[in-house]
Amino acid sequence: RLRAERAATLLAHSTLPTARVGAAVGWDDPTNFARRFRALVGLTPTEYRRRSRPSEGLREC
Repeated sequence: RLRAERAATLLAHSTLPTARVGAAVGWDDPTNFARRFRALVGLTPTEYRRRSRPSEGLREC
């Protein structure tokens, strides 16, 4: 669970490729990282990254 939390932080605040994020938190196999992250968080690493970043180009009126 702690690895997934660290990975979530990196996904939200860095531009590292998802495989590198997984390796940085101790999951050397990208497929295993994606599988375990989804099981723990409910989203794939890519989905999590997309949802955690504000949409670019949108402005408040």
